[in-house]
Amino acid sequence: MSVSSGESGPATPASAGTAVSMARATLFAVLLALVSFALFEAAFSLKWGNAGRQTGPVGVVCLLVAFAVGVVAHEVLHAAGWVLAGRLPWSAVRFGFSKRALALYAHAKEPMRASAYRIGIVLPGLVTGLLPAFVGQLTGSYWLGVLGVCLCGSA
Repeated sequence: MSVSSGESGPATPASAGTAVSMARATLFAVLLALVSFALFEAAFSLKWGNAGRQTGPVGVVCLLVAFAVGVVAHEVLHAAGWVLAGRLPWSAVRFGFSKRALALYAHAKEPMRASAYRIGIVLPGLVTGLLPAFVGQLTGSYWLGVLGVCLCGSA
């Protein structure tokens, strides 16, 4: 499935028949995040109980800042995957913001092998999503896990 940015053309070199609007992709990401959060919450509760859930306003602000940084890192990781695996120059990647979908995006302006494209798609989900969620689960760091789940949903 490729994502169409709705801005100036498709965000991937995929055919129009497989493109999905960014709004639809964003809705899918939100649903995935909710399901992921429910699974994380259940697993965390079984292992750690209520430990680590307490936070004040400072903790919430820190989580929001970490999420904002994570979203930017997510898009940079898409680009890095395409640049490294697809052997594209950085100038072949454009970053933008879709007002319609309220989402940042990375757009490869040049074609690449499908395998390179897939690496760029999976990389942010692993690094900014699954890795922090897994480490949070292992160490009992609830908020690191929540951050990972939220960023996994945005992958």
